[in-house]
Amino acid sequence: MNEYPDLQKTIRALADKSRMEILTALIDRKFHTVSELAKKAKGQSTLKPLVLKLTE
Repeated sequence: MNEYPDLQKTIRALADKSRMEILTALIDRKFHTVSELAKKAKGQSTLKPLVLKLTE
């Protein structure tokens, strides 16, 4: 079993601007509601696909 993260999968997840906005907001380690994160993403995409990718 490979103990290293799948770098290509990570890069694809970060390639979207709205995803980067959300992840940048999460860096502060404070609680954010999904609505707040959606505002950060400026409605460019839904959050469900991002959450699914990040939890894989």
